[in-house]
Amino acid sequence: MLDEFDERRNRRHQADRRPVLGPEELVRQNMAALGAVVVFVTVLAPLARLVGTLYVLIRLHEAGRPAICAVPSPGPSGCAHGR
Repeated sequence: MLDEFDERRNRRHQADRRPVLGPEELVRQNMAALGAVVVFVTVLAPLARLVGTLYVLIRLHEAGRPAICAVPSPGPSGCAHGR
């Protein structure tokens, strides 16, 4: 009798073998706010950081190299040595 019960339980668990996501499980357990925090910290915050870094790097690349001038002058380039 116990073997029959175990076999039925194993079959039921094998049918439901899809991976359970952490935030999804937190929502099931009535902790939706904590699930939202987990999603923010693991997905949205790193994505925002990456996008911000790319924005800064792209803007720096578009601006080109700045003219480094040790001695400023009133000329068109602003540098005494002609750069």
